[in-house]
Amino acid sequence: MACIVSTRCHWHTTNRFRYLYPAPVTRVVTRLRLLPRPQHGTQQVVHTQLHIDPHPRAARSWADRFGNCVLEVEHERLPTHLEVARHLEGDRAVEAGMAGGVGAAHAAGGEPASEGVPAEPPGAVGGPGGGGGRGGGSVGETVGDVGGNG
Repeated sequence: MACIVSTRCHWHTTNRFRYLYPAPVTRVVTRLRLLPRPQHGTQQVVHTQLHIDPHPRAARSWADRFGNCVLEVEHERLPTHLEVARHLEGDRAVEAGMAGGVGAAHAAGGEPASEGVPAEPPGAVGGPGGGGGRGGGSVGETVGDVGGNG
């Protein structure tokens, strides 16, 4: 049986955040750090998709000092919730030693070596290019007035 060793690793991840409010919240500004920079070393983002419910009345974005996208959204009023969903796909070149480790184990009929699988893709909380941990800041910050019209 032949074994084909890939030199690329393709991954995808989906994150959902849902904030529930016991009373309506007004004048809400939410700052999101969910989209990593397009490339980090041999890792690159292939596709991103962001969904915000309810749809914000205004939004602006900029790159932070680490090259990550910061998105700030505004809602005049959130009656019950704010939900943010992010889907991210990327790939990276697998280092020669890593590809050999996985392929060699399969070719010899053994178990695959765990070092061939990335532990955390870029954009994961605490991972390279994502929020939290190594220089990304928090994933989301929300400020608003609970109840009334503020």
